[in-house]
Amino acid sequence: MLGSMYFGHSEPGRFTERDEQIVKGIAAQAASAMDNARLYRQERETAVELQNSLLPASPPHIAELEIAFTYLPGAQGTQVGGDWFDVIPLAGGRVALVIGDVMGRGIRAAAIMGQLRTAVRAYAVMDLPPGQIMHLLNRLVCTMSSSSAPTSSSLSATGTHPAAGTQVPFDDGIGEQIATCVYAVYDPAQEALTWASAGHMPPALITPGGIAHLLEDDLGMPLGIEEAVFDEKVERLPAGTRLLLYTDGLVECHNAPLSERLTRLSTELVRDDDGPALVGTVGPAGGTLAAPRRAPGEPETVQRTCDRLLHAMLSGDEHDDVALLLVRTRATVIRKAALDLDPDPMAARAARRFVTATLSEWDLEHLTDDVLSVVTELVTNATQHAATTSQLALRSHPGRLMVEVADCDGRIPRPAVTQVMDERHRGLLIVGQLSRRWGVRPTDRGKIVWAEMGAEMGADAV
Repeated sequence: MLGSMYFGHSEPGRFTERDEQIVKGIAAQAASAMDNARLYRQERETAVELQNSLLPASPPHIAELEIAFTYLPGAQGTQVGGDWFDVIPLAGGRVALVIGDVMGRGIRAAAIMGQLRTAVRAYAVMDLPPGQIMHLLNRLVCTMSSSSAPTSSSLSATGTHPAAGTQVPFDDGIGEQIATCVYAVYDPAQEALTWASAGHMPPALITPGGIAHLLEDDLGMPLGIEEAVFDEKVERLPAGTRLLLYTDGLVECHNAPLSERLTRLSTELVRDDDGPALVGTVGPAGGTLAAPRRAPGEPETVQRTCDRLLHAMLSGDEHDDVALLLVRTRATVIRKAALDLDPDPMAARAARRFVTATLSEWDLEHLTDDVLSVVTELVTNATQHAATTSQLALRSHPGRLMVEVADCDGRIPRPAVTQVMDERHRGLLIVGQLSRRWGVRPTDRGKIVWAEMGAEMGADAV
């Protein structure tokens, strides 16, 4: 029972049968409206809960980046959208920064957003370049459409099974889908950002000197367009540079052109004032995010900048969701050394000498034995199987040491299945045991096999 209605009059028999029919019609329409409102509220709450469960709860701790993000649902009375963002640590101290927006609203958009976010994370684990990840993601979105497939269990419209061999429509509930996305990889060792865009809002870059500009050379086609091509761009990100990724809800409005709103965004990004102490933004896990006032001369935190942008750009009654991901690069001490190697039997010996001298210079002698074993296996594999020139690179990050061997052979090495008495084919198993983790990263020239070693006991540990 949703409610009740009462109509009365002091005169008996005042209401006719026609009046009764009118009242019943009013009651039926009111009940339908109330039931629709209840179902709509349940759908919105379910979609919001689903979306919040798929978004990061808090920024990951990454020494080379200061990270903040904010998700702000649309105004009450509107359906939740398909905005998402992510921060994914990669090998070698690199970090993937992702933001995207699925066309549509409600549970369907939130569910598709979850599929795309999961797919991006899976592709990121493969350590593919941004352009290739966009290509794979586009292929996935293009398959999210209704298609025809044979099935023996489907019933026809009359409730009977179709005849054998009859093609029946198969609907996966997705339909034609369009989405936008930016996938960017920050490499602190190179102080560079490699990124690709699929029709998304242009990222904003703020230099350490306080100059903001939009990276809008080529925004690309949105995901879901057959044969779309996604180019990669490279930008330098020296220490102190800020990068903002955002969804269209931040800049699109009905009473101003997009170009004007983007110009205002660039202006607000370099504005440096105290602003309000609290702007009422909501994080992925719910609750209000406060931005404490900073002391004179203290640099503005990236979370404070996010809150200030929302206060300046939004009126509070926007129908679209807003997602922000803002990072600032930090100055870190990364020591690098490299050695070019020829494909001959003496390569492993030269690599060991190089490693011993380099670790001694970096005050990391306690890692020498394990690193020598890992380097010997990786260099030997490159010499025997790739048979091309290779390069051994060591990078000392705060708390870890990266070992990389690059060669010109694109074949991906995999651990071999060995027998109990087999004395060969155990090199990658040894690498896996002695390192925190290891992996392979494809490159334009071939591949890089890397291993991450712990360096907590070294002089550069944090």
